[in-house]
Amino acid sequence: AQYFDFLFDEKFVRGKLGKLVLKMKTKVRLLLSKNGEVDISATEIAGQETFDNLIALSEFKTSSKDPFLFHKTTNRKLYDEEYNKYKERGFFDVIFQNEKGEITEGAISNIFIKRNGIYYTPKIECGLLDGVYRRYFINKNRNIIEGVLSKDDLIQSDEIYLTNAVRGLVKAKLNYL
Repeated sequence: AQYFDFLFDEKFVRGKLGKLVLKMKTKVRLLLSKNGEVDISATEIAGQETFDNLIALSEFKTSSKDPFLFHKTTNRKLYDEEYNKYKERGFFDVIFQNEKGEITEGAISNIFIKRNGIYYTPKIECGLLDGVYRRYFINKNRNIIEGVLSKDDLIQSDEIYLTNAVRGLVKAKLNYL
């Protein structure tokens, strides 16, 4: 809100959030408009994990300079379109690369690879959201290196993990055919 100069009344929002009655697996979505209006909704989380949690690489490139990629906003048309296209084909998520061919993130996830006992994840400057679970996972583990990842790094990894605040840490498998 501060970055995009949106009005934000934290006390009001906390009050509205405090009135929600949540079930065990509930996703809360808070939308803030530029004039400070707040819309809060809560929906039950449906299990979306597939047998292999397959992921694919999008053919579309993102820009490492796009300010909307660094913030959680509703300006995500490409991500939503690609996610829905791949979800219909049975994929768990679709992974993006920036204009330099660097791995950035999934449509709904941050990405980590594991090789030789060390986790690697794209650095923020590649053009991605520093997601809540991403930050939690980095702070919790000492053996994580933030850097530049390529498609070859995904292919040669021992394991691939996706993270987001709703699903936590999910092991995935790249379909690179």
